Amino acid sequence: MKRPTALVVGAGVGGLTAAMRLQHQGFDVELFEKQAGPGGRCGEVRCGPYRFDLGPTILLMPHVLEETFRSVGRELADYLKLHRCDPHYRVHFRDGTRFVLGPESTALRDELERIEPGSYARYQRFIAAGGEKHDVAFARFITRHFDSLKGFITPDLLRVGAFGSLAGQMAGYFESPQLRQALSFQTMYLGLSPKQAPPVFSLLPYTEARHGVWFPEGGLHAVPLALEKVAREEGVQLHYSSPIRRVVVEEGRAVGVELEDGSVRRADAVVCNADYAWASTRLLPEAVAARRAEKLKGARFTSSGLMFYFGLSKRFEKLLHHNVFFGEDFEGSFADIFERGRVPKDPSFYVNAPTRTDASFAPEGHDALYVLVPAPTRDAGLDWQAEAVRVRAQVLARLESEGYGDLAPHVVTERVITPDDWQSALNLERGANFGLSQSLMQLGPFRPKVRDEDVKGLYWCGASIQPGTGVPTVMLSAGFAVDAVLSDAGVRRTAAALSAPSPRPSPARGEGARRVALGYASARAVTRHHAKSFYFASVALFGARRRAAFALYAYCRRLDDLVDEGGQQNLPARLAAARAVTSSVFRGAPDLAAVRDAAAFEPDELYALADTVQRFGVPEAPMQDLISGMEMDLEPRIYASWEELDLYCYRVAGTVGMLMTPVLGGTDPAAGPQASALGRAMQLTNILRDVREDLERGRCYLPQDELHRFGLDEQALRSGQVDERFTAFMRFQCERARGLYREGFDGLRYLSGFGARPMVRIMAAVYGGILQVIEARGYDVFSSRAHVPFGAKVNLAAKALLA
Repeated sequence: MKRPTALVVGAGVGGLTAAMRLQHQGFDVELFEKQAGPGGRCGEVRCGPYRFDLGPTILLMPHVLEETFRSVGRELADYLKLHRCDPHYRVHFRDGTRFVLGPESTALRDELERIEPGSYARYQRFIAAGGEKHDVAFARFITRHFDSLKGFITPDLLRVGAFGSLAGQMAGYFESPQLRQALSFQTMYLGLSPKQAPPVFSLLPYTEARHGVWFPEGGLHAVPLALEKVAREEGVQLHYSSPIRRVVVEEGRAVGVELEDGSVRRADAVVCNADYAWASTRLLPEAVAARRAEKLKGARFTSSGLMFYFGLSKRFEKLLHHNVFFGEDFEGSFADIFERGRVPKDPSFYVNAPTRTDASFAPEGHDALYVLVPAPTRDAGLDWQAEAVRVRAQVLARLESEGYGDLAPHVVTERVITPDDWQSALNLERGANFGLSQSLMQLGPFRPKVRDEDVKGLYWCGASIQPGTGVPTVMLSAGFAVDAVLSDAGVRRTAAALSAPSPRPSPARGEGARRVALGYASARAVTRHHAKSFYFASVALFGARRRAAFALYAYCRRLDDLVDEGGQQNLPARLAAARAVTSSVFRGAPDLAAVRDAAAFEPDELYALADTVQRFGVPEAPMQDLISGMEMDLEPRIYASWEELDLYCYRVAGTVGMLMTPVLGGTDPAAGPQASALGRAMQLTNILRDVREDLERGRCYLPQDELHRFGLDEQALRSGQVDERFTAFMRFQCERARGLYREGFDGLRYLSGFGARPMVRIMAAVYGGILQVIEARGYDVFSSRAHVPFGAKVNLAAKALLA
């Protein structure tokens, strides 16, 4: 039987991904590329012994790359070595302030608090909110292709924050303009200012915070090189230095391509990875191209970039791998670029120093610096040669003024790329580096689709196609295109080929189903043994919801045991392994090697947890925040204020409420804060009950400023004296806890799961009963531990259900 055939235009990340996946599915594939090698805008610049990435220098969402390689039966690690960058960036403000942004750590907390006291707790809430948006957006929008509005205009669109602005959201979390800028400037590369970007793009700082900022060994150009290697192994025929003149269309169907030499190659399908706005107006039949050009007149494009690549005879050690420099007028710079069509008077820019991670980019002792200055597109009509001279001088002067040294005498070689070059060399319409912007009306079904709207048999992938710009999302667009080709050809995907990677696992079968069942049984036993109040309250739930509650509790319990019973040896490493385990659960395949490193989890329970995540859409962010709470217990800590203690309460207990919310049928985003409040109330109750036990363990969780306000200190607590000062302090804290319980009860209306509201009422009543016992004892928490007997629990539960 004759194999179907396909032609791919463009050897960028999208074209190479589509080619290797189609070949793997039984097509005979030929790929044609204008350049002499692979990569497209993910290419490479060489200046003598110095190397630079041409465009992207940061990799996010490595799990998408892993799934892409697995779709053709390969493992990413066999083709590409990834390094996690820590810290992520150093951000420089015009007033001399600097801010180092990196993974969550004591250092990050100190950085945030230095700029804005109290901001760390708000940062945690901001990241948690971004995580919720990420989980919904990734599952419902990013990894789905939309041929129409159906499935796009849903309540989930409101949940992810499609309306309003990111700038407005940032103002609700941070007072400091500097923090707002540092956590929102990434929208520049989507073609939007923070005022224009919808709140959903808070998922960008979340992605960096939780999943990391990565750099492939060899640079981002190593990604298309790895894809090219797989494509060759699969049997794709690659033709470089082979630009095409047009897509051959007969009777409304693409049947091949015509090369610049006039020869024609025919095939059953054509996949175009060239820039959509350029190719659709130049490679298609005249009538179609004219309609497309008219439609694109009203389209919004991303910025362009004025690029400088400096080969230096000296290594400027003070620079980090990633460095961001803001100009004086942050908001005005967006207006200059996107509205006024000019390079800002005091431009912001980004400096990449790859030798910090990979020394092969420059000779020993030398540096290879990449500088990106966001700029308007070429239709602004600027004299880019003159602009380059001016901006180059400003960049070098700014670096020297910031204390990085005088680079100019050490420039051995350099190259400049302007918006004109982006269009002429890579056929990027208007020189827009990242294609069409990602405003709300250019997302989902409003963005170009993988099936051409006029020409059958023609398919698109790339930065301007759904789902959007960026290396991982371009890979997803290629997956959408391949799925469309296979569907239209009536070809069934083989087991190794996946559609767009999803964070949710598929239902377990066979041995997997057995492990899931064993995991649920084990989780039930753990809950019954260790959480009598929780187990008691869970009688209100039935079936899958009750099993899911046990799976979540068992996960939290195992994590708690890792800290409390695992000893301090290698604890940071074990918590890092716990993060890896957690991420693997959300990819549907628990990482058993990481389980061994964490030395805490039962594999079968993790299979049950993965099943729970899939069934109920449990978000990952609170789980990662819970681990952050465990990290706070790595060393004795004094909580200076309620704000600091409240952050701890959120992480170790508020997160549990947020994890339980979808299991209990709470799908409205407004349910999250109330669920968090209930968890924080319970944790504060525990802290008030366990003052003596915590002191014996060398810990004091009570807020220091409030202790001092009531005339108390740690020495007074250790005396065990219950005097007027301590009584007043405890009365104040008990009332605070009750306020949190009341706030939590406000969220009951969001819970739709059968038995959900009774369970929450029972849990809150039982825990609230601990406060009653403390009060009945005259706030004496030193003589013995407050305990609610079983009979009292039944009485409290009955009253709660009848209330």
